Amino acid sequence: MADNPYMPWNRKRYETDSRASGIALVNNLMLRNKTGAQRYREAAAVASEPEIIGYLESLASNRESLHQELYRLMEDMPPVPLPASRQGRSFIAVNWGEFREALLLNNTSRITAFCLKSERNLAEAYREAVAQEGVPTPIFGLLNKQLRHLLAVQRQVERMERVPAGQSGARP
Repeated sequence: MADNPYMPWNRKRYETDSRASGIALVNNLMLRNKTGAQRYREAAAVASEPEIIGYLESLASNRESLHQELYRLMEDMPPVPLPASRQGRSFIAVNWGEFREALLLNNTSRITAFCLKSERNLAEAYREAVAQEGVPTPIFGLLNKQLRHLLAVQRQVERMERVPAGQSGARP
């Protein structure tokens, strides 16, 4: 039963073409970073306390820098029409209503919990991407570097500190 090829959970998600798999992974992570940055910017516009606004702006700039690194990597690759999947939406984008409510109420503990959950979900997506087999080396190197950065950022998110932007332009 474990070797049944008709059960999709028994196979790696992107095992057929390593170039296509790397591009699909990067597309999903790019979209996830982009939607996360947009939602953090929208959240900063809704928030009223300067401390929370600065915190959310720093998270948005961090996500934008991660998106830009992946975008530069994709510019160097040949075009392959692979759409991003539904997994490309960030946690904040999926739970925007509840997050907006916490912002309007200035509930800092809920805001921090949402931001932390969003960053943990993003780190989990990066872990899954790094664990895939057959991903080209340049893509693997960049994803691994960004994963290490995200894990370091999680501590700052827990303490509600401003987060530095991602690694500026360093290529694998």
